[in-house]
Amino acid sequence: MPFVEVISFVASDALHHDLSREDSPLRQLSACEGCLDLVQGRQVEDTHRLYFIATWKSYEVYDQATRGTSYASFMAYIVQHNISDASVQHFEVDGDPHRALTAPVTEIVFLKSKEADWRWNQEMCVGIAGAQRGLYFVEGGHPPLRWGEMKDGTGRYFMLVGWDSVEAHFRAAKEKPLKKHSAPTARGALHVR
Repeated sequence: MPFVEVISFVASDALHHDLSREDSPLRQLSACEGCLDLVQGRQVEDTHRLYFIATWKSYEVYDQATRGTSYASFMAYIVQHNISDASVQHFEVDGDPHRALTAPVTEIVFLKSKEADWRWNQEMCVGIAGAQRGLYFVEGGHPPLRWGEMKDGTGRYFMLVGWDSVEAHFRAAKEKPLKKHSAPTARGALHVR
């Protein structure tokens, strides 16, 4: 099962551009054995927040990579810049999220199950399954939708959906194939480009 690491933080424009260079630590990390994909982007709703999303073959491969020099150099490079409000989260997802991550805009949704509310949890799972099917029938989507549970076992979930644009997402959410399924998942949505 693919393993996804989501790193986000507030940073300067200089860091975003610096990491796009051919010799950046980001490129070194993406060359690590078992790294399937590594993308970076800015959050549309908060353009100072950068996201790095790495997809690994498995947790074990990721764990091995964290012990190597490329991973250490990438993290040291980020930490030496003036960043704030950093967050690192890990998820096992139901399949390769490449299409969602390489779409012009990626919708990222963080969800939390409610331990005492089985109806909400059931509604969330039904909503995700319906959205997975519905995404194939709306304009502007880049299926398949990928989702999974956070590795720490706290009952938090993560969903990735590719779109042509933020506007395409909002239009599609009003269309019949997605309309009834988007409410349970829309609460924690953000967009990265």
